[in-house]
Amino acid sequence: MKPVEIVPGSLYRLGGVVPIDGRLSWRAPAATGFEPIGCYLLLEPDRALLVGTGVRLHERLVLDQVRALLGDRELQIYADRNEADAIGNLAPLVTAFGVRTIWFAGAGHLLRWFEHDGFDGGVPADTEIVFMVPPGTSRAIDLESDRPSSVGFGAGRLELLHTRLTTLGFAWLHDRTTRTLFSSDFFSEVPMAAPGGPPLSDGSGITYEEVEAHIFARFYWMRDADPGPLLDSLDAVFAGREIERFCPYHGCVIEGADAVRRHLSLVRRVLGAPASAHV
Repeated sequence: MKPVEIVPGSLYRLGGVVPIDGRLSWRAPAATGFEPIGCYLLLEPDRALLVGTGVRLHERLVLDQVRALLGDRELQIYADRNEADAIGNLAPLVTAFGVRTIWFAGAGHLLRWFEHDGFDGGVPADTEIVFMVPPGTSRAIDLESDRPSSVGFGAGRLELLHTRLTTLGFAWLHDRTTRTLFSSDFFSEVPMAAPGGPPLSDGSGITYEEVEAHIFARFYWMRDADPGPLLDSLDAVFAGREIERFCPYHGCVIEGADAVRRHLSLVRRVLGAPASAHV
């Protein structure tokens, strides 16, 4: 499988596809189709940033796809969640491409991903993990006071966004240049009908019921949560920002400004409905 070009010369989706057959913990039991799982590569003339790393099942595929696009650029990695679907290939990528900067905007530590592959539980001496905190977060403790809130890649193009809509990480990433929201495991409802073809969608085939089932399978705690803070957090992400696509780690890329607005409306309806309305 080749990298999928999303924005010519600038943004690519990497990774592979698996069947939705009951083995994906984030999918509702009745869900069907095929699940794209992957990561995203942003290119600049002398550097590249990998947003996520893909799952270990696709290790060789992701390495080959990065190699096909990287050229002589320096590779950096951004991660926002300390879970296998987001960061499972961290150590192999550091090994293969001599990654010297890892931007991390999640909770917990990353050393467990280096317990194998010859690292013995520690990153290489010349690799720096930059721990980050998004602006507006309530986690303002002394330990985090000096942590950056923007990724040092490009001319200020990448903005870290605080959100309540995740639990194991606390940031999404917005790319002003490509007008892309990297939403980690959120906005990940849309499957592929067949494994062939690019994992891109306008979201027109997804129903309210499917969005509801997916959100409450992945984020089960939202079913009984107070919707007010969730909706406020969602609205704050979109206030004054141009967003033309959702790029989650799993599920199809939702492509196009109209598709983004339509899908956002469905998600807001799901979150805003009273708990008694959810089956």
